[in-house]
Order: sequence, then structure tokens, then C-alpha cells
Amino acid sequence: MRTIAILGASPKANRYSNKVQVDLMATDSVVIPIHPIHETILDTKALKSLAEITEPIDDLLLYVNPKLSSQQIPDMLKLKPKRIIMNPGAENVAITEAFANSATEVLQACSLVMLRTNQFFK
Repeated sequence: MRTIAILGASPKANRYSNKVQVDLMATDSVVIPIHPIHETILDTKALKSLAEITEPIDDLLLYVNPKLSSQQIPDMLKLKPKRIIMNPGAENVAITEAFANSATEVLQACSLVMLRTNQFFK
């Protein structure tokens, strides 16, 4: 079982972050949606920020633009996720550089494609 945080989670069914949350909830994963306004997303309690996460994170999926994710780097460093996946449009060189000398794997990839092609949990 993995614990996965989705920064930029959305209640809108047409958003990729929503689609990936649906797919992840069908696995044994614990999914933590992060959104500053919504209290729940897909009947799951949403946290307002990464700073509210109190448990170890396996994967941090990014669905926000680089300007927003750059503001979150200090909280990302504190979380020490095992893997960060920067989805298309969320690529951020500052995050790659911040984790360059850490144990965190940083990928530029599509989480949804990884899930649907059985590459996410490898």
C-alpha cells in the first residue's frame, strides 16, 4: 500500500488530477488530495496544503504550474517523498534541482499514463 499526495487535485471530472485520483482510489493506495479551497474531492478529505500532511508520503503528484509548485518546495523537502512526478505542464527545474542530492526520485511523466500502462507501481 502506498500513500500518494496529489498537489492540484480537482473535483472537476474532466481534469487529469481527478482522473488519476479515481484510478488510484481503485488500488490499495491512500490518496491525499491537496487543494486550498475544496474540503473534499471524490468523497476524500482534501488538505489545504502540503504542510498539513502528517504521514510519510511515497509519491507526490504535481498538477500545478511551476510558479505555484516553487512556493511549495520547502514543504516538499520536509515531506521527503520517495518520488515526485511532475505531470505535463507541471515541470519545474527548481524542484529537480532542490532534490538533486536527495533520495527522492523526480520524474517528468504522466501519472495517468503510468497507471494505465502498469508502470506506476513498479
